[in-house]
Amino acid sequence: MRMTMAESVNDRLCPIKPFKSMVVCGTPEVTKTLAEDQSAPLPRSGHRMICVGHKLFMFGGYNPNITEKFANPYWQLTKPLFAELWEYNTRSKQWRELYQCQMGRNHGLVSFGCVVSGHTMFHIGGTGLPFGECSNNWFYACDLFTGAWRKLHTTGKKPLRSYGMGLVLDGNDLYVVGGTTGFQYNLDVHHINIVDRVWSELPVSQGETPMARYRHEVLLHNGELVVFGGGQKDVTAPLDTLAAFDIVTRKWRYIHTFVDPFTQSYPKPRKCHVTVRYQDYVYIHGGCDEYHSFGDMWRMSLSTYVWQELPHGATSPRHFHSAAVNQDGCLYMHGGVDESGQRKGSLVSCWLTVPSLKRQCWFTMLQEWPHLLEVPPLSLYQLGLPTIDIRESELIPPPQPPPVFPPPQIDDDLDTDEANEAVALPADLEQALIDDDNDGGDVAGGDDEDPLSDASL
Repeated sequence: MRMTMAESVNDRLCPIKPFKSMVVCGTPEVTKTLAEDQSAPLPRSGHRMICVGHKLFMFGGYNPNITEKFANPYWQLTKPLFAELWEYNTRSKQWRELYQCQMGRNHGLVSFGCVVSGHTMFHIGGTGLPFGECSNNWFYACDLFTGAWRKLHTTGKKPLRSYGMGLVLDGNDLYVVGGTTGFQYNLDVHHINIVDRVWSELPVSQGETPMARYRHEVLLHNGELVVFGGGQKDVTAPLDTLAAFDIVTRKWRYIHTFVDPFTQSYPKPRKCHVTVRYQDYVYIHGGCDEYHSFGDMWRMSLSTYVWQELPHGATSPRHFHSAAVNQDGCLYMHGGVDESGQRKGSLVSCWLTVPSLKRQCWFTMLQEWPHLLEVPPLSLYQLGLPTIDIRESELIPPPQPPPVFPPPQIDDDLDTDEANEAVALPADLEQALIDDDNDGGDVAGGDDEDPLSDASL
C-alpha cells in the first residue's frame, strides 16, 4: 500500500514521462452551438498542424457529423469543412482561435501541404468538396502574426492540381512529392524557391519511379527525399523499405531498414499517418491500411535505419490526424478518424526526450496552482519564477472583446482575390505579393474516370 501511495505522489508531482502519450485537451462538445467563446477546436480530420517556437498552429479540416446549425457565419459557408486557424500555447496549455481564411468548401481545406518559414505558413494544394473534383495547385502564404492570407504568384512548371502530397522545406527550397489529382496518383517531384517562386519539375534521370501514392510523409536526409508510407485506394506502401529520391542525381533508390531488435518486427504498411523528425530520429504514429486503423508509435534512427516500437506512446487508433513537435521536444497530435469513422477532437502529447528541469518545474507548478497563469509577470518574478517562463509562456492577457471579422465573401474562383490583405512577410519574400490571375494546372484523368473515394478525410 505504501508503494502504491508513493507511485501516486510521484505521478502527480512528476507527470512528464518520455514516450508516454497523454491527453492534454479533451474533445470539446459538438452538441453546443459554435459560439464566439468556443475554447477549443471541434473534432476534425484532414487538417494540418505546424509549430513555431512553443506555439502550435492548426488549420483546415473536415467533419460531416456536426449537424447543429451553428451561429458562426463562416461555418455556414464552409461546412462540413473548417477554414479557421487555431493557436495552442504549449506553455499555458490553452487554445485560442485566431482568424478565418476566405476559402469556400470547394477549395483546398483538407489534405493540403503545409510548411512554415519564420512566422509565415505556406499552404499548397489540397481538396474541397466534392473530394477529388475540387483539387488545386495554388500557393498561399499566411502571416501567423496578423492572420492575413494572400495567394502568391508563381511561374514555371507547376505540380498537377492535387492533394495528399508530401512537403519538405529546406531553407528557401520547397519540394513537393506525389499526391493524387482525384483521378490518378503520382510520385512526381517538384521544386520551388519561396523567394523567387519559380516552379520546376525534377524528372527522373535514370531508373524507374516507385509506386505512385498519396497521404505519405517526406523528409530530407543527406540530400535525399525519403518517403514514408502512403498508398492508393487499395494498396499501401511498406515501411521496411523506403523510397528515396536524390535531388542532385535525380534517381530513386530503396533504403532497406532493420527490425526492432526486441520485437523482431517492422511497423505495418500504412498511409494517412503522421511523421515528425526530432534530433536523429523519425517518429511515426497511427495511420491506416485497407482494413485497419492504427494507434501505435514507432521511431527510426536516421544513422542506423533501425526501427523501435514505443508501446507507451500508443493511443487509440486514428488516421487523417495532424502532428507537430515543439522546440522542447514534445510531440502533439490532434484529431483524426477512429475505426468507427468518428472524428476526434482531443489533443495528445508525448515527450520525445527528457525535458529540462526548469520545464518540469513549470508544468508541475501549473498543475498544482493553475491560477499562476493569471498572476502578473512582475509578481511571478518577485516569487522567484524563472524569467524565461515569464517571457515565453505568454500568460493570459486581460479579457478583450472578440474580434469582429468582415463579412465573408467567397468567390468560386480565388484567382480574383484582390480583397485579401497583404501578408507581412520577411523582406526577401515581400516584393512579389501579387495575385496570380492565370494560376492553374491541367487536371489528369478523363470523363470516363471516377474520382477517388476518400469519405474519411
